[in-house]
Amino acid sequence: MKKIVYQSAVCFLFACTFMFLSVSQNQAAVSTSAFINQKLQREYNISEIKNLKNNVETTIKNLPASVSKAAETLGADIRYGDPIDEEPLTETAMVYAVAGGTVSEVGTSEDIGNYIVINHGGDSESVYGNLSSVKVEANERVKKGEIIGGYSSDSKKDFYYTLNSFD
Repeated sequence: MKKIVYQSAVCFLFACTFMFLSVSQNQAAVSTSAFINQKLQREYNISEIKNLKNNVETTIKNLPASVSKAAETLGADIRYGDPIDEEPLTETAMVYAVAGGTVSEVGTSEDIGNYIVINHGGDSESVYGNLSSVKVEANERVKKGEIIGGYSSDSKKDFYYTLNSFD
């Protein structure tokens, strides 16, 4: 059901964009509209459609990271948030994603207990450890500030956090 809603939303977005381009007097919009009309009137074979599908899937999968990276360059000072409340109101502090990205790993280790690794694009990742609860799964996309887990202050281990940058 979720996939159908997503596909419908994408089709609706394309249709709205096409309608806007069709009535626009802007030269770039007119050229784009002509290009789209040309592509829509062409007959495609199965291998071309499969190739187009793969290209669209790759583009859509990379879109959140691209948008996140573009937004981060506009506000470099506020690129990363805080991973945890400094003074939690209860014994369990909420743990937050310091930036948007994709959860690349969730697991348990001897050194850092329950942990989460979030990939923030090609250049950085954050690691959160000694968590009392985990609220995300591998391959899940998260937003900056989203609650990803919890840390119990009565734990025998300190909250673990690191930001690895591969610049």
